[in-house]
Amino acid sequence: MSKRGRTGVENESRKQRKRHNKQVEDENDRLDRSYKNLRFAQRGLFDKRYKYGNFVTINQGTIEPSKLDVISYMYRQLYKKATDMTDRTRVLIAFDPKLWNQVCDKKKLELRPDGNYLLENSQKFLNTGGDIFFYIKSDKKSNADQILGLLKTGLEDA
Repeated sequence: MSKRGRTGVENESRKQRKRHNKQVEDENDRLDRSYKNLRFAQRGLFDKRYKYGNFVTINQGTIEPSKLDVISYMYRQLYKKATDMTDRTRVLIAFDPKLWNQVCDKKKLELRPDGNYLLENSQKFLNTGGDIFFYIKSDKKSNADQILGLLKTGLEDA
């Protein structure tokens, strides 16, 4: 027995439990931070089980800097309309970081280095390549189509 009345095996077991508890605490802290950061994500971004969707691309060459505020305002209007619908309907928008830097109130965002626009071995976008994407998703086809119609009208008027 050691000074404290424990054997070497007991001390080692106690150290392992402490290490394990520390790992669990670290993992819980990491998850807690991740969940807190999710509140900054667009509503509907991680929802996967919508039945219908529309994807609209505004090509880089057609985007005038003076129209960025109009496009942002239009997105906010579409977002409100979508969330007011009875069936789950969401509108998401994706800007290239350089383009978003022109729209965002917080200037000097951290920009990604130039490179591939798709992650390797994945269809997930790293950035938009300068385009603006609208993703409309809904459990009801008529809702998705209605939001698409409003978006088209708004883009024509912009």
